[in-house]
Amino acid sequence: METVALRHLVVVVPGFGGSVLRAADGTAGWGPAFGDIARSMIWADPLSVTDGPGVAVAGVIRTATIFPPFVLPGYDQLVRRIQDAYPAIRVDEVLPARPRDLSADVVLFPYDFRLGVRAAALGLQAEIEQRLRGLPRRDRNRRVIVIGHSMGGLVARYWLGPLGGAADCLALITLATPHRGVPKALDWLVNGVHIGRLRLPQMTEVSRNWQGVYDLLPVYPAILPGPPDRALRPDPAGRPAGIAQQQVRRPIGPLDIGEIAAAGFLDRAAAASDMHAEIDTAWRELGDDAPTLAAVFARGHATPSRMVLADGRLRITRADPEWLPHAGWRGDGTVPAFSAVPPGMDPGSAALRQVPERHLPMAGTAVVTDLVRAYDTMAPWLASPREPVSPWLGIGFDNVVLAGDPVTVVAEVLGGPADEATRMWVRVVGAGRAGSFRCERDGHQWRAEVPGQRAGAYSITVSAARVPGVGQLHSRNLLEVVTAPLADLAARPTAPITGR
Repeated sequence: METVALRHLVVVVPGFGGSVLRAADGTAGWGPAFGDIARSMIWADPLSVTDGPGVAVAGVIRTATIFPPFVLPGYDQLVRRIQDAYPAIRVDEVLPARPRDLSADVVLFPYDFRLGVRAAALGLQAEIEQRLRGLPRRDRNRRVIVIGHSMGGLVARYWLGPLGGAADCLALITLATPHRGVPKALDWLVNGVHIGRLRLPQMTEVSRNWQGVYDLLPVYPAILPGPPDRALRPDPAGRPAGIAQQQVRRPIGPLDIGEIAAAGFLDRAAAASDMHAEIDTAWRELGDDAPTLAAVFARGHATPSRMVLADGRLRITRADPEWLPHAGWRGDGTVPAFSAVPPGMDPGSAALRQVPERHLPMAGTAVVTDLVRAYDTMAPWLASPREPVSPWLGIGFDNVVLAGDPVTVVAEVLGGPADEATRMWVRVVGAGRAGSFRCERDGHQWRAEVPGQRAGAYSITVSAARVPGVGQLHSRNLLEVVTAPLADLAARPTAPITGR
């Protein structure tokens, strides 16, 4: 059988937290497994960009087999899907101490996500230039297909737009990219980082100096200070820092806004807003010369989206903001569906591809192979039709919880009907134990209370039976249960925002 050759250079750019970071002595900084990330968030001092020992990029997050057959997809699963379509391809991963394979067909581009979109885009520009250098213009023209997951899509758009990489790129495929930011980033910066009831003062303090978090701040009307017609973007000029400017005489959460304004928060937030504006301006100027953009997204999963400023506190819930379009779309559990639609793209556009996966598993979604194959064969029309999405389960629960804390799982049949005969249950497997819990119907949703578990990784499978037209539906998800020295952490207060 004839082997199909990949005609373009495919570059995979992971999302925020999708790259492994290690200290100079080889100890873990971030990753490589889901549980390692949770523990890094508890003991976060080594990840400081101001006082830490310094870390190096050590690869992309790999697929983790929690226990057969449950697998948390990583970026290597995405590569394996491409290898199934193109068995003879060569894969290279960009690492500081590893010689490059300049003949590679697929390139994995991990980066230090703490430093933000601009820094990563400059690195991406240099990497692609090195691989295309020496090619005549006719051969490098539209030579690259980029796959950007989550923040990786913003990194790619900054390279293609403000950094002038568009002529080299045929197509950009964004997976769960927060093109307009995510409310969770503002919640993280203002109210602090937490896992369930456990506040993480070290991670809160450390991440307030990460430009990468500020680059994810929402740049759309995300906060409701009063009636819906007064919903704010974080400031009248559209800069995420505006929440501080408008509320300068009022504290938000545990932080005094005067301290925020004087300590670098505004500068970093303004830099993030400028970055988004640069991307939007550059893409508008490209016009028909812009690479083809396909946005893959999910809807229906409970996603932190609705932010309310009241009584001096910023509160976030998983309800949809009623003042925004796409009410009822929700998101992928991390990125609201509204934000996953690039500015200027019609929500009904064929360039939008909906998938049932939540945010993390979307890194390995099968639809990417179809898109790559279509663009690689110069027949993008193959990727355009929006096939009807069959019914799927929208799921909502916290992926990381403390040992012993109960977990509320909320599920809903989407893309199709449910009736009085429909039943749901949750099965939890891991740490040497298993259990099933029946879901109780609550209007159009079902809820189950899973008792607290001991520390470890668990598979949570939500199943629905007697769904009209399809019979059964299943959705498999990851739950990480962690422990922490609560007394020690509680004794260390969250520090105010510090300067650069």
